[in-house]
Amino acid sequence: VWHDSKSIVSYLKFGNQSQSRKKVGHEHHSLELLSKIKFDRVHIPKILRFKLDSDHAMLETQNIVTGQDKKVDVLLNVDYLALLEIYNERGKKNTSVSEYINDKNIYKSVILDLLGENFHVNISNSHGDYTPWNRFILDNEVKIIDWEDFSKRAMCYHLVTFLFSEGVLIKKSNLNKIQKKCESAILKFNMMTGEYIESQRVKKYLLVCLVELYDNFPSGSNDDFVLKLTLLIDRIIVEFKK
Repeated sequence: VWHDSKSIVSYLKFGNQSQSRKKVGHEHHSLELLSKIKFDRVHIPKILRFKLDSDHAMLETQNIVTGQDKKVDVLLNVDYLALLEIYNERGKKNTSVSEYINDKNIYKSVILDLLGENFHVNISNSHGDYTPWNRFILDNEVKIIDWEDFSKRAMCYHLVTFLFSEGVLIKKSNLNKIQKKCESAILKFNMMTGEYIESQRVKKYLLVCLVELYDNFPSGSNDDFVLKLTLLIDRIIVEFKK
């Protein structure tokens, strides 16, 4: 929605199909929940209008992005601090990988064989699609948009999503480099949470996050992305089997 000064004041999302209505409704619910939390570094859009009926859903949110904000394609320390704020808010729990991974996920049986049904992961709040184009930096503040995939997910899912998206879609990095960056980010974030895990478990966390990313990525939307994702998952599975 444009103002007379030609600046964008708000954004509208519409859904007229069952799945799209559900996503718009979920984003509204997520923003309502998040608006009750006092963040130091995280800035989320305010809800301006919402309508949901049997035919369509409509959500209007405040535009929080300005010309002063930086769209940065790399993870900064302020990203870790902002994600830590989200992670620490309510509902953290530890769950078995057998419960965590969707039964319809094609990798589930392989993961259970490799990691064991008793392997546990820490889960908490996650944006769900934390990518360079969904977050903007202004000094020590992180502005995050598009909360339609907000949910409880494995610790560091947000970091893996960012680094894999950055590596494949922006920097065209090789899989070895992407894997190393993801493992370093998981180790760093884990140490910041105070829930220290041994270095050999970092790769297991990465595998769980990649498998969930595969499960959540819309089929047919980017064939190269999915191909690279499956190649990296298969590569790590082979490493575990050696």
